[in-house]
Amino acid sequence: MTLKTCLLTTVFALSLGLAPAMAGPVRDAEAKIADAYNDYRAALFLTNQKKKAETEASLAAFKTKWAALTAAWATTPPPHYAEDTKLGETIAAVTKLTDEATQLANAGDLAKSHEVLEGIRDALGDLRARNGIVSFSDRMNAYHTVLEHVYDHKYDSPAALAEDVAVLAYLAKEVGANRPAGADAAAFDPLFKAMEGSVTALRAAIKGGDAAAIDAARKAIKPAYSRMFLKFG
Repeated sequence: MTLKTCLLTTVFALSLGLAPAMAGPVRDAEAKIADAYNDYRAALFLTNQKKKAETEASLAAFKTKWAALTAAWATTPPPHYAEDTKLGETIAAVTKLTDEATQLANAGDLAKSHEVLEGIRDALGDLRARNGIVSFSDRMNAYHTVLEHVYDHKYDSPAALAEDVAVLAYLAKEVGANRPAGADAAAFDPLFKAMEGSVTALRAAIKGGDAAAIDAARKAIKPAYSRMFLKFG
């Protein structure tokens, strides 16, 4: 599957708004995942910052919360995942990845630990996708997928770059239009505006045609996303 096909599939899935009404045990289960995911996000961010002690602390917190969650789900899985035949595989995969990332972090290989941690985001995203759920994290993940391509890919022409950046701009708007329930606008809005603004700046640089300006603008999109991801992703 090409990148463009993957992007179109992602955009279509997000546009469906498949998330069910979050009530009772469904809402409680997602709240527990979100609570653990806060520590996961911190660990993912901190590995990039090369902060070993802080990474280890965040991983330990995530591991504790994930263990409690999986123990509860072993007997009573939440209703929206109860019929998922791959739920056990996902739980086991996240546990294994957490253990591996922790061992790597303890050994000081934070770059490899970060790489391993990326798999947890994918595993939980796949879990939601299999069960018709679209969360704010999924919208951030869709943006991140395109961001990484725009950031790293060697383009043959500015027009090809502009095409992918247009998709990035669309996905940024999806993020902004779906602020998480309970998120403080005073905290959310500045981070989102900085993230969206980095894409706007890149589009302007491409239009201007200055190679140095384009390169600088490409480099700026990742830090803006990282700050948003750490707080809300």
